[in-house]
Amino acid sequence: MDLDKLAIENFRKYLRIPTVQPNVNYEPAVSFLETLARDLDLPIRIYQYHPDNPIVLISWIGTEPELPSILLNSHMDMVPVNKTKWKYDPFGAEMDEYGNIHGRGAQDCKSVGMLYVEAIRRLKQSKVQLRRTVHVLFVPDEEVGGTRGMKALTVTEDFRKLNVGFAIDEGFPDEGNKFLISYAEKIVRQFVINCEGTSGHGSLLLQNTAGEKLASVLTAIYNLRKVQKEKLAKNTSLGLGNIIAINLTKIEGGLSSNIIPLKFSLTFDCRLPPDADIDEFDGTVSRLCQEAGSGITVEFLSERPPTSLFTTLDDSNRYWVAFKQVITDLGIPFETWIYSATTDGTHLRKSGTPTIGFVPFRNTPFKKHAENEFLNARTFLEGIDVYTKLLPALANV
Repeated sequence: MDLDKLAIENFRKYLRIPTVQPNVNYEPAVSFLETLARDLDLPIRIYQYHPDNPIVLISWIGTEPELPSILLNSHMDMVPVNKTKWKYDPFGAEMDEYGNIHGRGAQDCKSVGMLYVEAIRRLKQSKVQLRRTVHVLFVPDEEVGGTRGMKALTVTEDFRKLNVGFAIDEGFPDEGNKFLISYAEKIVRQFVINCEGTSGHGSLLLQNTAGEKLASVLTAIYNLRKVQKEKLAKNTSLGLGNIIAINLTKIEGGLSSNIIPLKFSLTFDCRLPPDADIDEFDGTVSRLCQEAGSGITVEFLSERPPTSLFTTLDDSNRYWVAFKQVITDLGIPFETWIYSATTDGTHLRKSGTPTIGFVPFRNTPFKKHAENEFLNARTFLEGIDVYTKLLPALANV
């Protein structure tokens, strides 16, 4: 059997299943994963704590299953696509002449789930036995916060019974020649600023309009953003995980081209460093709104988030010691960092599970959530090879 060919074929099959947010139909993906589990002769369980949001668990039982297990996580859902901006069909999994496999989810994160499965296939065919059980988890809902997926799972008795000692979740590819390994994640703080003012005929120069207030708010927020960009540019030791990232993601308002709107609403996506003072940030946003004029209010889109948790990466973490040794032996440089976005790793760490974010993808342009997302076949196969070495090291700790 040509294992490389089979792995790429399965990866492409998975990409062709359009599990796109919102209103995802997960049934085809679950059926595909059930087929893979049967092929590997591995037990599979389906949990469902919210309707139409299945959680798939494939387990490779160790020789000493009472030991804390290893959990490998990925998510089934994907962000939407604008097909007019894609060179290839985003659900066609087409491979070009350079070996690049194109499709939504190629990096985020259907490739990750297939790395786990295909590495286990190779280890089983080589008659490898592991002490600890390895659980491969495929969750829904990650792209919209994980409330109906990982967050729901980690508070259950089902999760407690998995006895997870160490987890790996998705990570960032590196455009250079190193691996990126995250030990913490940024805090999501999204908010809406509402600007209300005088409405009337579009031919007039009315005072105190919502549009003028919108301009003042944008100027203030983007000045804050500029300071963060300058901080990043001046200090090469800082990464995106160490600064505040803030972006306007949506503008709503207006009834007609000839009516001055009564209200504009601006939605911002903001990510704070894990050690940020959330109260201080909230106060800064509120102050900027007050300074921009009357009739401006801010609404935070979620409850005050908890401070992000860190996974210890030193000799006290025996799983990290094993992980680090494998990467060192491979001769591949690596960097530990704070993940600049947010994943289900946040929910795992909150549950008390030591978790790192990692994908063995180097020399790879970052295409998560972007048009023309792709992953090179050679990179994918290298990732499988890395996991065939990582899993025995972690599971035999």
